[in-house]
Amino acid sequence: MSLEAALGTGQSLYVELEYMLATNASLQLRWGADQGLIFSEPQQHAALGSNGALIGPAAYPPRVEAGRAPGLWQQVRIWVTSDGGVNGGMINGVITHSGVRTGQPQGGSPWHLTFAPSGGVAVRNIRYAVTEGLMPESLAQSFDFPTQRAIIVAPDKHPVVQRCFIQDGLIKRTYCVAVGEPQGIHYVIDQAQATILGVWKGEFYDASTMWISRGEPQVAQPLGNVVWFDGKPLVATLASAKSAWPDSAQTGLRIEGYELDGERRPTFTYVFNGMSITDHVRPVKNFQTLERSLSITHNGQSGMWLRLASGKEIREVGKGRYAIDDMTYYIQLPNVKGVDATVREVSGVAELLIAVKGDMELTY
Repeated sequence: MSLEAALGTGQSLYVELEYMLATNASLQLRWGADQGLIFSEPQQHAALGSNGALIGPAAYPPRVEAGRAPGLWQQVRIWVTSDGGVNGGMINGVITHSGVRTGQPQGGSPWHLTFAPSGGVAVRNIRYAVTEGLMPESLAQSFDFPTQRAIIVAPDKHPVVQRCFIQDGLIKRTYCVAVGEPQGIHYVIDQAQATILGVWKGEFYDASTMWISRGEPQVAQPLGNVVWFDGKPLVATLASAKSAWPDSAQTGLRIEGYELDGERRPTFTYVFNGMSITDHVRPVKNFQTLERSLSITHNGQSGMWLRLASGKEIREVGKGRYAIDDMTYYIQLPNVKGVDATVREVSGVAELLIAVKGDMELTY
């Protein structure tokens, strides 16, 4: 079943919306007889490159893979002109197309937006604008590449492990390690907090500001559709189950360093007030998911907790499966004895906590 809407006549069309796909579903978004985008899991349309390919008389794969997993909300922005060009395309905040000519000019024909779903598809928050003249300069700037792109770090045959600085709002985090996979799934960890700071797919990172001229501001800039976390520490001691989680690591957290395994992926080691923690992250499910394994040797101290997620909302949507912030991402916990999850809300922030009551192995 297709749904079509007439938008009016104009020189340029701008559309933005959010979409969600079920497993094995796809969605065609067309704005003309021979121009459109296709959204799907990458393996469904391998000939087109991946999710977000332009379709029409010829196929144009996206510059980078920027899609997220089935069951997550995703955002698309597209700016097209009546002369058959795509000035800019963006998926999940990542520029996927720029300056592509995809079809024949429309002339004075009205714009029509067509949604053609296959399988389980949801669409929401649709916004559009049709103009006779040029779009505002601010729109053009929003589709500019935000990094210098002079020095792009790209994993080749093996994972890349890079110590770096990461700009987190007004904070420059200086004890970070970015880990990139050749298959395009990456993460960055802040060792000072023993916490994963962000995860993304697509390109790895831009190192231009680390090496050009005097190397200012010296930060690595992730290039994919990053899901950022709040950067608060992984582990803390709380006076009670209602105590606020600390903003930074408590006294007693010590970085022991990291070692590479046989596949060149790091295992991080920490000590927290006599409790030892090893932390290993690896891709699973055909490089579509990250799996984190925490091994803890407890010291018997009470009131120790792990904090796995936070957000405005955390909902359990299946056995041990939690959706964070309106399905921005999911966490799947194992069904093993001794791993009891607690979802709580403190000062308007929802948190997913695990109590540490003894030695434990947690893989999620």
